Amino acid sequence: MTAFKLTPVDVITSKQYKNNWLIKDVMEAESIGMFFGAPASAKSFIAMDISFCVAAGINWNGHKTKPGKVVYLAGEGSNGLSVRFKALEEKYNTTATDIYLSGMPASLSNEKSTEVVFQEIGNVCPDPALIIIDTLHRNFGNGDENSARDVAIFIHCVTALMNATGATVLIVHHSGHGSADRARGSSSIKAALDFEYKVTKTGDSVTLSCTKAKEFSEPSPMSFDLVDQPIAGWLDDEGKPVQSAILQSTTYTVPVRPPSLTQRDNLILQALREATNKIGLAASQAAVVDMHPGLAGKKYIHLDNWRSEAYAQLGDELKQGTKQQAFTRSREKLLSENMVQHENDYYWEVTQENLIAA
Repeated sequence: MTAFKLTPVDVITSKQYKNNWLIKDVMEAESIGMFFGAPASAKSFIAMDISFCVAAGINWNGHKTKPGKVVYLAGEGSNGLSVRFKALEEKYNTTATDIYLSGMPASLSNEKSTEVVFQEIGNVCPDPALIIIDTLHRNFGNGDENSARDVAIFIHCVTALMNATGATVLIVHHSGHGSADRARGSSSIKAALDFEYKVTKTGDSVTLSCTKAKEFSEPSPMSFDLVDQPIAGWLDDEGKPVQSAILQSTTYTVPVRPPSLTQRDNLILQALREATNKIGLAASQAAVVDMHPGLAGKKYIHLDNWRSEAYAQLGDELKQGTKQQAFTRSREKLLSENMVQHENDYYWEVTQENLIAA
């Protein structure tokens, strides 16, 4: 155990802090982080791709790596990973000899079992730059990942591995049962991390988004396409070519989020449509268009007419003040969702017809 000591702050501030990157702008050396995502979201593909690039000393997704050895604690053993790593050799047209795979899961919520792992690392790969734990669940042992106490033991053991080896420890984990936006288990897991990334997959498109960066600025989301990769010279039992999959970098595009409208929002939007159909103007009044050029070519309605129709739609059961509050909230929401636009007190629904006219 390292001796406990105190250091004057002026000693710490006398030198500029500089990030010691394992992967530039993505993860630091000698840190603990996590990739989490739903089953089959390709999080292991990303972890293996990173491990290969670090071991081979090549850039990962355009980011410079610090070359070093890699220990990969595969919860399901190494047999199923051989074809994936072979596919990476095909992708990068090189081999990476400094990746060491476990043949069985570790039990990292138990200090004695962790000591066995540490001894094997010391015998085979004493100076790794990266240790990957894939997955947390498979390498957790008999502990309960929902228990803050058991997670504390796990983090203690993982931190001991990091301190003893100087490696970055990357944990691959599943997303929560109730929310895809957080990792499964105790919230104390995230609190202990230096960095965290969420992996999402839609079809064959995979996105890696930073959800925590303790000592550096969060990088922009990164996107990949999961594509087939034939394995040259490998044949299955029927003599057919063997293939795996690899990730190819692609441009990230912000996903289009459908507007989340309440029943009342939809009612007030419908009031705009009906009032526009009844008495809406097609900007044919020259005086109005001269004052508001943005209305040219659009069928619009004055705010007062929309409000009157909305109040009628809301019914007589609501008090006038409640109607006013409901209309104002929904109007602001429809504007923020870009479903409705306006120029001063003239409003119109954003439709394909109006977009073309604009």
